[in-house]
Amino acid sequence: MNFDCTQADRERHIVNLDSWIRQRMPGVAQSNDFEFLNDNLHSKSCLRMHHFMTKVMPYAVKVYIKYPWDKMSDTQEITGFPPDILILAQFESVRGELEAMKTSMTLNFEQMLKLELDAREISLLAYA
Repeated sequence: MNFDCTQADRERHIVNLDSWIRQRMPGVAQSNDFEFLNDNLHSKSCLRMHHFMTKVMPYAVKVYIKYPWDKMSDTQEITGFPPDILILAQFESVRGELEAMKTSMTLNFEQMLKLELDAREISLLAYA
């Protein structure tokens, strides 16, 4: 960027540069690459005046990068199947369990009703 311009243009260019840095250089990179930038930037570079070079980042020790291949305790197991297919398979298994439960409940109800009616001696044979 060319900073040989009026004060208003200079401020606009600095704002553009700040937004460019904010979009492309997240906090992790700021904390991890601070020493590299400090060693390799030109002494008159405008990045040296930026807030991430002049101010200490709080809790920089606790900042680290998580890669997709790092497995954590809450990482889902990779199966190779798309997630929507896995969800549909789970719905189908739940549907099968509900059908089995419905059949079981119907049989249990019929048996219980028959036992109750037999205990009260209510049947078609009693009216014959």
